[in-house]
Amino acid sequence: MRSYVRRMIRVAVALAALTLALPATAQQTRPPAATPPAAAAPSGAAPSGAARPPVAAPAPARPAAQPVAVPQKVLGEWGKWKGTQDIEDRNPVCFLTTPPSASEPKDARRTGMTLQVYHRPGLKQRNVVTSKFGYAFKDGATAVFEVDGQKFTLFTKDDAAWTYTEKDDTAIVDAMKRGNELVVRGTSARGVATVDRYALGGFSAGLAEINKACNIR
Repeated sequence: MRSYVRRMIRVAVALAALTLALPATAQQTRPPAATPPAAAAPSGAAPSGAARPPVAAPAPARPAAQPVAVPQKVLGEWGKWKGTQDIEDRNPVCFLTTPPSASEPKDARRTGMTLQVYHRPGLKQRNVVTSKFGYAFKDGATAVFEVDGQKFTLFTKDDAAWTYTEKDDTAIVDAMKRGNELVVRGTSARGVATVDRYALGGFSAGLAEINKACNIR
């Protein structure tokens, strides 16, 4: 009986020792704290390894307000001719303008062709004749105006042709009042020859109106 008790005591002691040993064996070593996540990159930051783009230039300053131009006064339309009036240094400036009725070559890349007669009485200018060609001229180039067979030679500047003298202006305007068509010929700086045709129907009536508007007698 005593031997049985001793064996039971030894078994109990052994079980107690085993129970005490189990927690130490099952417990894992605490892993090191995880590396904290990197802070979110600010908006616009370059990704890792990429070069940072240059900082955008600041927006330009708002331009200063520009004075509002006085709108042109429309004097009327006569055929393809349109009369307008501006005020320049408190003096009237009157224009009679028309686009061409036909232009050659048709495939030429040009825009803004016009024929114009104007008065600027504040500068003692009247019946000034000019035409825009829609292209640049070579230095020293000339253009030719022809009204029903009567020809006039004009000098050129940039993209326009002008008369040499006031007498030329008067002669061309007188021919336009009597004529049916004005043909304008020129050659661009690239060597392209052009012909613009301007119908003269309504010109005399329009000229009379701009004469009144600018007190031209």
